[in-house]
Amino acid sequence: VRAVRCGARLGRARARLAAGKAGILLAATDGTFGGQAKMRRLAPDVPLLVLFSAAELGGALGRGRTVHAVVAPGGLAEALWRQAIRLAAYRDNGSGAPRAEG
Repeated sequence: VRAVRCGARLGRARARLAAGKAGILLAATDGTFGGQAKMRRLAPDVPLLVLFSAAELGGALGRGRTVHAVVAPGGLAEALWRQAIRLAAYRDNGSGAPRAEG
């Protein structure tokens, strides 16, 4: 079920963003800003969540380190966004503040 709702491979994530099939773009806190910017250009209106490390993202998806993932629009994306905003109030991504842009 997660694989259908969340694209974690780079090519799959890019394809979902470009096709307008993204509810949230997840970017690892330890990923590069340049990589984030490239993904954002594909879908600038998709909410961006930079709150988890690559190891944490990969662990949640049952994969190795994952720098970018896309969650499909719908209930899962909405619930994840709500919970992430709550968590962001308590976490620090190393730059002084967690980022949830949307």
